[in-house]
Amino acid sequence: MNNVTFGSARGGYYETVAGGAGAGPGWAGRSGVHTHMTNTRITDPEILELRYPVLLRRFELRAGSGGAGRHRGG
Repeated sequence: MNNVTFGSARGGYYETVAGGAGAGPGWAGRSGVHTHMTNTRITDPEILELRYPVLLRRFELRAGSGGAGRHRGG
């Protein structure tokens, strides 16, 4: 599970970040899906910037991060 968290004594922000699901002996993994400890949707980037004093510079799936095996991970 991947997490993003920031804050101060007045408040904070916590989000689980979709990382993907690993491959197995006969299948490829899935990219950018929540697979652990969550039943919520990720916060839209526009809402994050509207509600918190942050500027999101990049929000994307990282190409090629699944490995080069017979069944690529997510």
